Amino acid sequence: MIFRQLLKIFLDRIKKCKTEEACQITPDDLVELVGANSGLVNCYPGFPTNICCREAFFISLTSGQYLSQRGRHLSFRKALELLVQHMQGHCKTTTKVAVLIFDSWDPDAFREWELNIEQIQLDGAHIEIFLITGNNITPVKLSYPISIRTVDF
Repeated sequence: MIFRQLLKIFLDRIKKCKTEEACQITPDDLVELVGANSGLVNCYPGFPTNICCREAFFISLTSGQYLSQRGRHLSFRKALELLVQHMQGHCKTTTKVAVLIFDSWDPDAFREWELNIEQIQLDGAHIEIFLITGNNITPVKLSYPISIRTVDF
């Protein structure tokens, strides 16, 4: 699946960053990585636009393990909030796929938005959620209760 290929590119970039002292992954890097490998998509964090695309990426990479500069990076809670606003707001009829990529799970934040996320799926949108830890990409299965299993790439 294209999302897993994109995540592999993310991991490769993160691994490269770990070997370079001054390396940072900025929000602009995330936009470039997603856009260069997925075509026209909405990306959060990213550049504000009123254009709705078929796919939207919501990225929360906040652990110091991956980032040396936080800047405009999103918390997991903020990424979920933006996902819900995007998917239930003005892009409701256009965006059909939402991809949430994060490195720090916040169960309280997820519980806060869980009913909205379930409704988004009931409305016909597809949501993919991936946890990045070390060299692993873990798909988060959206069935209730939430389950997380590790998949090596």
